[in-house]
Amino acid sequence: MTARVVANIDQFSGGGFILGVGAGWSKPEFDALGLPFDRRGPMADEYLDAIKMFWTNDLVSKNGEYLAFRTELPIGARRPQRGLRSAGSGPPPGRRAAAGPGRRRA
Repeated sequence: MTARVVANIDQFSGGGFILGVGAGWSKPEFDALGLPFDRRGPMADEYLDAIKMFWTNDLVSKNGEYLAFRTELPIGARRPQRGLRSAGSGPPPGRRAAAGPGRRRA
């Protein structure tokens, strides 16, 4: 749903939308959800990978460590024109942002 909403807003705004993401910093929030705080980076990577897959493919499936799904119908998400920004400190956020939104196949 995030991939589709971001792509739609980007199209409506003529490329003016930028998705900003972060892995999270509040350990109590992760604890409340029963999620491992020390794995927030790999979880963020897996979710961002899924979002980029929706931007570049019509049908998507993923069976990862934190996320599993298979689409039955194309959702029509199109790659945002300006892409993705990652927040945080250190090398991982920079690497996530540098990976970009992917390229749409012709």
